Amino acid sequence: EPAFQLNTDQKLADMIAFTLAIGGADFDLLSTLSGAPTSVIPPAAEDKSAHSGVGRQVTIDSPTPSAGDQTFIDDLIVMADAGQIDLIVRTVDAGVPRGWYRLDNLGARATNTFQSDENGQTNTLAEILTLAGAGTEITFMAVPEGSGERMGVDRDEDGDFSFSEILNGTDPADPASGGLGMPVAPVSNYSRILLLVAAALLGLGAFASVRVRRET
Repeated sequence: EPAFQLNTDQKLADMIAFTLAIGGADFDLLSTLSGAPTSVIPPAAEDKSAHSGVGRQVTIDSPTPSAGDQTFIDDLIVMADAGQIDLIVRTVDAGVPRGWYRLDNLGARATNTFQSDENGQTNTLAEILTLAGAGTEITFMAVPEGSGERMGVDRDEDGDFSFSEILNGTDPADPASGGLGMPVAPVSNYSRILLLVAAALLGLGAFASVRVRRET
């Protein structure tokens, strides 16, 4: 007698859904099922699938998240520390986009440490949360393992992080503008303020331009 009676549309749909839910890396798990035909189950392949948590996100607008949001953030951190996902954080500070990712130190996750998009700067979760507010909302997002640095702090993957490039007048979207892996030159506080003001004005100009187009 067949193990599965696919004699209705629903049973067939269930079987198709079950089959599609099994990745090549899960074949070893199939062989542990009672009655499984172990002689015909192929060996497990390298797992290249993304964790089911990828894409989940939460946005907060207060330094003190609600209990549910705090639990959600903590769960993302646990998954990141287990190497299942990378965790990135995005906000806008003084009109300038900022980013972080949960730091991975050669495979050993640093306790409660996020790498910022400024070279040499790290922050704790508590420090990042102090930036949350109306107009400076903070979004935590699960991304595929291995993509956190690119998506969180180094858009063009040239080794010079995005905010460091803004401070140094180079293009964070162009790997040729800053030089691959070149050390970031120190910036005076006065120059830093001027660059932040310039970046904020550029952002306001782009917003105004879009609004004018819409109104016309």
